[in-house]
Amino acid sequence: MGIRKKTNKNPPVLSHEFVIQNHADIVSCVAMVFLLGLMFELRYVKVFSVSVVVCFLYGEITRQGPEETAVNHFHHGIKDLATVFFYMLVAIIMHAIIQEYVLDEDIPRQLVYIFLYLVHIAGAYILK
Repeated sequence: MGIRKKTNKNPPVLSHEFVIQNHADIVSCVAMVFLLGLMFELRYVKVFSVSVVVCFLYGEITRQGPEETAVNHFHHGIKDLATVFFYMLVAIIMHAIIQEYVLDEDIPRQLVYIFLYLVHIAGAYILK
């Protein structure tokens, strides 16, 4: 019998398999940077303005209407690509959450037990 090679259960950092296994965590950290930029408006750091461009559509043009009222028009632009990128990050996070907590095999069984527990508690409460 030969000597067995040790198998490394954790793939090397930034390898393809590492990114596949941890893509939701990586993406959620990137999204949190943008959301934290919305929370804190610092005077000398331009993170807030970058976060606004990334998280919200930006192509608003305000013009005066015929009856002296402001009319808002929206137009597409290059800054909308940043918003599309951000919402793709959000879609990846939502996919990972659904995959982890809804589609796994052991979780639906736990949800049934939780549901039955709540039904019994509600029945006991209603029937006194």
